[in-house]
Amino acid sequence: MAGKKILRNTAVNERVYNKEYVDYLESLIVKLSGNQTISDIKTFGSSPIVPVPTEPEHAVNKEYADSYIEDIEVILASLEKAGIPLVAPIIESVNISVNAPVNGTMPGTRITINDFKPKYTSNSASWDPIEIVNGTKAYTASFVLIPSRLYVFADDLEVNVNGQLVSSESNEDGSWSITVRFTQTMTALPQPSLTISRPYLGGNRPTTVAGSNFSGTIEWSPPGQTFPEGVSTGTFTLNANSGYRWNGNGNAVAVTLNGTNHNGVLNADGTQITFAYATTTSDLLESVSLSVVEPVNGQSLNNNVTINDANPNYSVSAAAWQPSGTVNGTNAHTATFTITPIGSFVFANPISISLNGGAPTSAVPNPDGSVTITKTFPASLIALPVPSIAITPERGANRPATVSGTNFSGTISWSPAGATFPEGVSTGTFTLTASEGYRWNSDTVTLNGANYEGRLNSTGTILTFAAGLDSVFIDPRDNKMYRTVKIGNQTWLAENLNYSGNNNNVGVYYNDTGTTVPGNNEPFPKAGRLYTHAEALTIAPPGWHLPTDAEWEELITSIGGITGGGAKLKSRNSEQPPNAAWNANGGNLGDGTDDFKFAGLPTGSRSTNSLFSGVGTFGRWWSSTDDNSNSAFARVVNYNSADVSRSSTNKVASYSVRCVMN
Repeated sequence: MAGKKILRNTAVNERVYNKEYVDYLESLIVKLSGNQTISDIKTFGSSPIVPVPTEPEHAVNKEYADSYIEDIEVILASLEKAGIPLVAPIIESVNISVNAPVNGTMPGTRITINDFKPKYTSNSASWDPIEIVNGTKAYTASFVLIPSRLYVFADDLEVNVNGQLVSSESNEDGSWSITVRFTQTMTALPQPSLTISRPYLGGNRPTTVAGSNFSGTIEWSPPGQTFPEGVSTGTFTLNANSGYRWNGNGNAVAVTLNGTNHNGVLNADGTQITFAYATTTSDLLESVSLSVVEPVNGQSLNNNVTINDANPNYSVSAAAWQPSGTVNGTNAHTATFTITPIGSFVFANPISISLNGGAPTSAVPNPDGSVTITKTFPASLIALPVPSIAITPERGANRPATVSGTNFSGTISWSPAGATFPEGVSTGTFTLTASEGYRWNSDTVTLNGANYEGRLNSTGTILTFAAGLDSVFIDPRDNKMYRTVKIGNQTWLAENLNYSGNNNNVGVYYNDTGTTVPGNNEPFPKAGRLYTHAEALTIAPPGWHLPTDAEWEELITSIGGITGGGAKLKSRNSEQPPNAAWNANGGNLGDGTDDFKFAGLPTGSRSTNSLFSGVGTFGRWWSSTDDNSNSAFARVVNYNSADVSRSSTNKVASYSVRCVMN
């Protein structure tokens, strides 16, 4: 049988006996004078003895116990023969019920033991706090369980209270302390806030009110369905919904009615409030007529509100506008203002409002009797999308003086002056005017596929911006400038692409040492960067693309064919950057005639094993067309040939890129 051992070792001269067991046998073993028991013995034969035992595991003095060993042995044998256990039975678990706190009553102290023939008892519960229960608070019950004689609680006693396992702790005397927390049973309601219409002569009296998680009734004195002249007193009774109650200071609680606090009285369980409200009948205003100055595009908003009624008996605030400031005709604008009754007057609920001569609308007064009015004026102008303009900047071609698009037109003035595009940069100043009934909603303009920031006038109807054009293209990604050239029906970059990506990690500059030149350390100005085929496919600026093999063929056809085409595409000596000039071909220069201003440079390559070579001897440009999975077509011009050739090149190698306009 599980339990705590009462008699220890078997050697007689080592025996020390458990207090609980010796106490149990005291009447059979020891005959002492007076009212002493073994637990009370402090001396034996005038010799000190172990102090009075206080725990079941404490032992009485060994010398004293040994003097009675023979008697104890006889009794032990008798008990074993009778089948009486020599161990203390252990109580493994307890099952208890505690009455949960009930709102509005004192918590109960009774502890109910649910175990069959329990071997323990309990004292009464003590509560914290000790008060009439407020259902919005938590309450804690504490009590102690005491084992019956010869029984002990397990070290890991399982305590079940109201069907739930709870925490507990053992005490030195073998009892167990139990603590049970009961959380709030009801949700606390905030201070109630009510709104009723201000009374006016003949107006219907409200008989009910409602709010979040409560409802109520109103009884009026003197009785009647409508407000009479003079004072009316309403007695309000507010009932919290099931599971809710109000918190108050004792039985007092505040109630807000029409923005003013009133003193209410709580019932015992906090679920009902009563209070009285006295009011005097007012004169009724049933309608108002007002005017607001409508927004005008490009002008400041006017916050004046005009009262059109004679002897209005109410006042009006200035209008607040949203959005505020200068009117943008493509936006709606909303005016908000407040009218307030004067003296004994009160607005009807609802009140009829006529604004700017329009059809009357209804509004409900605020708790303080005022009325808030909003009026939204729709956009007076239609918003235009970002304008998109296309101009082909061909050298020698006539410069356009006007532009137009859907619901707008414009003019262009050029600098330097002239009727045709000169070589180099021409700056056009564009003035775009929205058609009547329209305005620009953005200061952005798209020109030849690139975005430019402009400036709007105060009304948003005129948009101006400047852009450099003709044989120059500005990459909007990094603001690098490229010359362009029109050959046949195609427009090409007249320089090698020099875009390094957002993080300076796309393409490389040529470097004789065989290492990559990072960042903007450009050793050969205007030579551009070298790109793998995969990079070349993704780096064209907006409005441009990597040419296909067919587009290269079209270019070569436009310049007169393969034979002699290399000389026509190669740059002249005067156009070549330092360290990137064409090598001499024998006694002759290796540069070209650059008949079409393509300005091809001998920028060489970076091989598949990252070695640089060929600067001064050849220029090679990718196409977007694959020859096979590993190679793509490219066009090549050499220092020692006047022709242009086509090659199939490993995609991992790096070459120059020329882009063609979309």
